[in-house]
Amino acid sequence: FPVTIPGGVINIVTRKGRVGFTGRTNIYAGTRGESGINNSLNYRQKGFVSNLVAGGNSNRFTGNSSSYRQNIYKDSTNALRTSNRYINRSVRPNLQLNLEYDISPKQQFSAQVLFNGNDVNNDGLTRYLHYNQKLDLYKYSTRSIGTSGNTWNPSIGLNYLYKGRKDGERLRIILNGQYSDDGPVS
Repeated sequence: FPVTIPGGVINIVTRKGRVGFTGRTNIYAGTRGESGINNSLNYRQKGFVSNLVAGGNSNRFTGNSSSYRQNIYKDSTNALRTSNRYINRSVRPNLQLNLEYDISPKQQFSAQVLFNGNDVNNDGLTRYLHYNQKLDLYKYSTRSIGTSGNTWNPSIGLNYLYKGRKDGERLRIILNGQYSDDGPVS
């Protein structure tokens, strides 16, 4: 479609997708423990288009911290040292399938299937060390916290479009369904 600008005309030509198969794979990794892969496969022919995207990613984040607190009283001194370390892991698969079919110039059908998941495992450990006024260790305790769980979210969508004889005259029927399962968290 041409766009008129003072002093010239820019003609922007868009082209429809090519007939046949196309595909792409993306692989990535990061310095903080994240990685993933995504694949895309497309097929196009007159009146029919399909697109499949599947992949997943994962991460593993680790860290630690520590603190030192000292209380000084008139008759005594005590101190508390804490240290903490954690590991957070997650895996997230995904899938998306889109289909479009032109039944006729006035009728179109499309479908979409989606799936997203998440599997999580987090662990943390904290150590508490208590010292007396001579800075001798008199009490030691630990606290360990762990969480794991998963979530799965599939969904499907169906869409039918009928174009009437007049401009703007359309009948669209949409059916959608989705389900979510949050697995046990421990």
